Amino acid sequence: MYSDDFRDPTHGYRKYLDVPSFIDYFIVNEVARNADGFKKSIFYHKDRNSKDNKLKAGPVWDFDWAWKNLGICYLYDNFEGAGWAHLNNDCPTDNNSSGWYIRMLQDSTFANELQCTYRMYRQSILDTTYIFQYLDSIQHLVSKPQLRHFERWRILGFSGPAPEIGGIATNYEAELDTLKSWIATRLQWLDNNMPGNCTISSQSEIDVFNTTGIQCFPNPSTGKIQFKGRLRQSQESMLNIYESTGKLIDQMPIKQEQFILDYNTQSSGLYFYTITTKSAVQHSGKFLIVDSN
Repeated sequence: MYSDDFRDPTHGYRKYLDVPSFIDYFIVNEVARNADGFKKSIFYHKDRNSKDNKLKAGPVWDFDWAWKNLGICYLYDNFEGAGWAHLNNDCPTDNNSSGWYIRMLQDSTFANELQCTYRMYRQSILDTTYIFQYLDSIQHLVSKPQLRHFERWRILGFSGPAPEIGGIATNYEAELDTLKSWIATRLQWLDNNMPGNCTISSQSEIDVFNTTGIQCFPNPSTGKIQFKGRLRQSQESMLNIYESTGKLIDQMPIKQEQFILDYNTQSSGLYFYTITTKSAVQHSGKFLIVDSN
């Protein structure tokens, strides 16, 4: 990592690290501006050498000092969504970060890959519509348990162990509104400050859309969703349905350039979908299934 040829794809850090996993880890913890994510609450893992000998970052954990503004140092105590959690060594800290990301960001190839990955996620799982629908679906699922939770743990209106600054919500709905506002502000700052330059030159390229007018409706729905659209070029395509966890649960072939497909499910929650060819993801989106009761 700290050798003169650390950028070399054969002899540098890429020989030992699984770069996509380190990029994902960086994005998750920086979106959350996680004060613990780069200094102590860190997991790495690797498979056996015969399968994959590279070190992977993750799984992520420990976010109780994340998703909020904290009165601990300049990286976290603002209301503009600013600050880099991976620079945590600039703050008074109980544990020092390894500084690996500071070094990797000196590699323009890593920074550019980070920028492209972030932009791709902002069109799918980091799109605020997707995130907020997911939060709304969880709110629906825990509407009764949250009442019992806050009756047992009377913490509404208090910051808890993390020294949160600013107004503290005094009810569950306001907590969610505060979280949504914080996420939107943070993502806007990251949009303007994420390192790297992505060589993808247009929106159509980053979405890799070879489709036009793709509709998914009604959305939200009580169980029946219709997909309708036209592919810009005739090619073998597939509609893929995923749970919010990312697990693939269904696939439907698209056999015509202009298509209408119906999908039914009785399970409420947030789902996302992709339309793929053999070579690439052509379109992505999400839909919410709500309980008809």
